[in-house]
Amino acid sequence: MTAYKTLTQTFTKLHRFDHLQSIAGWDGAAMMPPKGNQARSEAMAELGVYMHSLLTSPDLKATLDAAEQEILSAAERVNVKEMRLKWEKANLL
Repeated sequence: MTAYKTLTQTFTKLHRFDHLQSIAGWDGAAMMPPKGNQARSEAMAELGVYMHSLLTSPDLKATLDAAEQEILSAAERVNVKEMRLKWEKANLL
């Protein structure tokens, strides 16, 4: 599997988790069941920690570096650049 393909799988997973966070956040604001706040916030915090660990993984940096050396289309190069920016933002904080 190419490094670019690995990156797209990882960032697709991150996008889906972000979508789940948005749904859970909306649901919590609109339809939070009685006494459900603690469990919801703990679950969302754990998901956030997991997402951050994916973005700050040393393996992800190595995969980004490898993908930048591959022969990619212009669109794929832009995708890698955006992925690198997200990785940098997560690692600089």
